[in-house]
Amino acid sequence: MFEIGKGTGVYKLGFITQEDLSEMGINDKVAVYTPLSYNLSGILYLVNRDQIEPLNDVAARDLLKFIVSGGVTEIEDEAHHHEHQHPGK
Repeated sequence: MFEIGKGTGVYKLGFITQEDLSEMGINDKVAVYTPLSYNLSGILYLVNRDQIEPLNDVAARDLLKFIVSGGVTEIEDEAHHHEHQHPGK
């Protein structure tokens, strides 16, 4: 997650696809891919490392479903997801 414009309070959700951009002469940014809702395309942003806020409590698959659905899909917690994958365990 990263803020679009400092102090705006508007954030984008995405996936870090490349942490090392030094081959391009870029040392202070990471590549973040942000899928578009209801579409099979997305936008690649180069974002300052210190502006990235990892969402460690959300599985990538659930975050992708949330983004692509335009926020309509609910985020499941890992325990709930595990119960549905392996009932009775």
